Amino acid sequence: MRLNTVVSIVAILLFAAGGARAADLKECLTMATDNSPGVRSYEEKLSASISAQKSAKRSLLPALSVSGDDGYSTYSRDSGLDNGMTGTLGAQLNWDLPKVLAGYQRLAGLETDKSRLLLDIAKRTLARDVEKDYYNLHILAAKKADYAEAKAYFLTHIASIEELGERGVDVKLDLLHANMQLRSLGVTADGVETELKNALTSLNSATGGDFNDGDFPFKDIPVPVAGPVPQGLAATAPETRMNDLELKTAEENYRQSGFFYAPTLNFGVNKAITPIDPATERTRTFLGVTLDVFDFGRHIADRKSLLAEREAQRAANIENLRRLRLYIETLRTGIANAAAICAAAEAGLSDADKAMKTADEYYRQGKIKETDLLSVFSDYLAAKEQARNALGDYLDKKSDMDYIEGNI
Repeated sequence: MRLNTVVSIVAILLFAAGGARAADLKECLTMATDNSPGVRSYEEKLSASISAQKSAKRSLLPALSVSGDDGYSTYSRDSGLDNGMTGTLGAQLNWDLPKVLAGYQRLAGLETDKSRLLLDIAKRTLARDVEKDYYNLHILAAKKADYAEAKAYFLTHIASIEELGERGVDVKLDLLHANMQLRSLGVTADGVETELKNALTSLNSATGGDFNDGDFPFKDIPVPVAGPVPQGLAATAPETRMNDLELKTAEENYRQSGFFYAPTLNFGVNKAITPIDPATERTRTFLGVTLDVFDFGRHIADRKSLLAEREAQRAANIENLRRLRLYIETLRTGIANAAAICAAAEAGLSDADKAMKTADEYYRQGKIKETDLLSVFSDYLAAKEQARNALGDYLDKKSDMDYIEGNI
């Protein structure tokens, strides 16, 4: 049993037993890969392709068939032959020369390469989706904590406003304004809570675990890096490699179609056992050549069709590569912009934090009212959410680039 599988099983058992512990992205990816029916399906397809490739290699060998029969023969008296046992033995060797000359097994090898690449794509796709869920969970968990803190802050100051009202101060408008802000905050917090549950459900479904949102310390979250993003390699992306294999298959089909003229060879030996008739041949050796003359027209038409398919695949590959390069370039720009926005959002959050501290000081000095303080806090909370969203956008785009470059 593989070590990764053991780790996944232990993790699932611990969570099933209620033993909460910290989980990171690497562990989630391992659990998801070992728990995925889709990945197992592609593993089985690869195994089937490998077996088919071995079978294709064996089909190039000559086919040997052996036959034999025996029986009792009776003749009329005037034939001059005695009744008795008669029998024959035969051996025949058939060789499919067109397959041998064309290298028939090469197509099976290409199918194996495709199956191996499809397995890699399945693993990358799963890893990208898990990575996105994990990062999204981090952002939503942070927002949940922010709104919980904000709710407690608002409730504390609303209580202070109500206390002023009990002293005879007219705070009706201030109280309405503060409660409106609190209700709006609650609606947003409920939406975040729903998104958090959905992200957690998606991650648990992929990993087969039973995680809670508090089971992740999120110590492995990448820090946005400002500056140009390294050039993504479109030529080595999974989709490009698959297109290349499809083109090689089309080229190989066309190349092999050029060997339709090769005949099938048959070689055999027949031997008579205890022949009664002296005129019966004792041994017969033969060599046969089989060529389907009337199939020439069909083969020529097939060859033209395969040539057109090859050229169509070649043109499609050029177009697909162009689109992929454009997508990667757009993604690179998006990642760079997202990193810059993260830096700007962090700077804005720093300013909002300073403004909040200043407002707290002014409030203690009696220079501003409760409602003014809550308004400044709302701006501070908005700056925090902007920073969270900027980081979430950066991490989402980074996951897409990781998929292309195989860095997951």
